[in-house]
Amino acid sequence: MNQDLYLDYHHRDLKEHQRLLISNIRALMERYDDKYWLEVDAGERFPEEFVREYLELGLAGLMIPEEYGGAGYGVQEAALVMEEISACGGTAYHVRAMYYPIDIIVKHGSKQLKEKYLPGIARGELRLFAFAVT
Repeated sequence: MNQDLYLDYHHRDLKEHQRLLISNIRALMERYDDKYWLEVDAGERFPEEFVREYLELGLAGLMIPEEYGGAGYGVQEAALVMEEISACGGTAYHVRAMYYPIDIIVKHGSKQLKEKYLPGIARGELRLFAFAVT
């Protein structure tokens, strides 16, 4: 089945903001073709260019509440982003690695912790790719 037909069918019941989000991800992914991802993989390197542009678009703030500068969306929108990146040939690992710790801070962090980190993450100025459980 043609990838575009699958994605169009799969996304037929989405809300307008979700369709716009997917459209923005597709536009981003047009600049990062299969050759880019093969070079990243072969070179065993971090996809810095992709992540930088992803952050500049404000996508790290997708699941951050609006009061902290984010979009205020949820897991469904984050899943759509990761699915679309993967469907377009990229790797969503670096995106997923950002969303997990953000979700933990949003759900379980103190007000002080949220105020300290979430606005910077939402603006793309602060990267957060890991967390530890003790």
